[in-house]
Amino acid sequence: MPSRKKKVWSTGRKLAGNILPLVLAVPLLAQALRLLASEGPSVTTLLWAASFPVTCWVLLALMGFVGNGGMRREMSKRMHHERPFDQEEKYFVGFAKPTYKSALDPHEDVGFLVLHSGTIEFWGSEVQVSLAKQSVAGIRYRPNAHTVVGLGRWISIEAVVEEKPVRMLIEPRVKATLIGNLIYSKSLFKRLREWKDEEPLASARGSSKRSTELEED
Repeated sequence: MPSRKKKVWSTGRKLAGNILPLVLAVPLLAQALRLLASEGPSVTTLLWAASFPVTCWVLLALMGFVGNGGMRREMSKRMHHERPFDQEEKYFVGFAKPTYKSALDPHEDVGFLVLHSGTIEFWGSEVQVSLAKQSVAGIRYRPNAHTVVGLGRWISIEAVVEEKPVRMLIEPRVKATLIGNLIYSKSLFKRLREWKDEEPLASARGSSKRSTELEED
C-alpha cells in the first residue's frame, strides 16, 4: 500500500482548482453590480456582467488542475518506494467509483492507471483496484462535472465480473490544465482501446484483483 504520511488528494486541493478561478473572477461581477446600482442597465454593465462567466471558464480551463504536478511527483515517489524501477505503462489520472458523489470534485482519488498485459489497474493514494482484461467488455466516454462546462469527461472502462456490470471511471491528469487533458483524453482513449484488443501474455491470463466497489448502481 502507498505511504500514508500525508493525504495527496486533500480537501484543500479539491477546493483550489474549483474555487480559485471563481475568486479571481468575482471582481468583474462586483463591477457589473456596482454599475447596475449606480447607472442602471447599460451596454457597459452588460459587458462587465458577460465577462464574469467567460473569465471563470478561461481560468477554470487553465487553473482547474492547480497543484497537479506536485501530486504527480508525490505519487511517483510512493510508487517508486513500493515498486522500484517499475517499467509498466502508466498514466496519471483522476479516478472515481460509479457510486462516488461529491460536491467538491468528480475525482475520488488521484494516481496512476497502469496497463499490465492481462489487467488494468488504478494505483491511487487511497484506492487500488484492478480488472482482468478478459472481463473488460468496452471502453467509452461518460459525462462528469467537467463535461457540464465543456472541459472534461470520464473514460469509462466497463467490465462484467461474476455476471455483474462494473465500471472504472478515469480522467487524464497528464497535462497541467483541464483543457489540455480534455484534448489528451482522445489519445488515452485510443490507447486503451488498443490495449483491450492486444493479446495478453500467457502468464497474465486470468489474473485479476476484483473490487466490488466498482459495481454500478
